[in-house]
Amino acid sequence: MLTQTVDWIENGVAPDEIVATADRSPASVGPYAGLGNTTRSRPLCVYPKTLHYSGSGDISQASGYVCVSPERNHGHDRDDDHDRHHSRH
Repeated sequence: MLTQTVDWIENGVAPDEIVATADRSPASVGPYAGLGNTTRSRPLCVYPKTLHYSGSGDISQASGYVCVSPERNHGHDRDDDHDRHHSRH
């Protein structure tokens, strides 16, 4: 991430996406008690794109997600969805 940030600041080349990671400590109580440390990651999307689970892959890993444009979010066209729900018969 440091290389991408430096390139952005010094050369004006903004990254298409940055992958953030976090470690989760094992829980001592609750449904996750006894599970080991895990590392999860997610892409950070460039506005106005949003994060969308691809439908396959590990939900705790960035590889299971894609950044999509608002008109492609949820796998359908917003105008068609709007027309279908607001049409008068």
